[in-house]
Amino acid sequence: MNIKDIFHGAVLWRVTQLDKRNLGTAGRGKRKISLIEIDAERSPVFSIDTDAASRQLLVKYDSTPRGVKSRILYWDFSLKYRKNCFVALVCVESKRISGSTLMEICVLSPEEVDKIFDTDKDSAGSSVSFVVSLQEGKSFRVNRKQKDIELLINRKAIDDL
Repeated sequence: MNIKDIFHGAVLWRVTQLDKRNLGTAGRGKRKISLIEIDAERSPVFSIDTDAASRQLLVKYDSTPRGVKSRILYWDFSLKYRKNCFVALVCVESKRISGSTLMEICVLSPEEVDKIFDTDKDSAGSSVSFVVSLQEGKSFRVNRKQKDIELLINRKAIDDL
């Protein structure tokens, strides 16, 4: 087992724990999670099926933040476009700021993924690069400078999967 297996497992664990936290909540049922494929960048794509919906989830991780500025951490990601797919970005920082390991999961909805891509300029199958930043106690910020876009992503967005 390697480190990326642990990060991917953390995402799946969070998703499965939602069932226990939401028992009795209308519209939430048991979840069936299955691996659909491993994409060209070696990132897994899972299917999450509930009574109410079926969703695809791509999982990517970065365990090396590129820098810290004013107690804000920055991670670099690249992504190939997938239509109607949620994206879980596992952001890890080991002991650099807080003295303990930080692991947060930034989940982008398909609509937020669409905002990162420019369908007029980005060719099909091309990758785009963007930065995820996080300040203690704040929401994630996702920036793609080439498109002059900044998205604010709730830290608890994974709970909406």
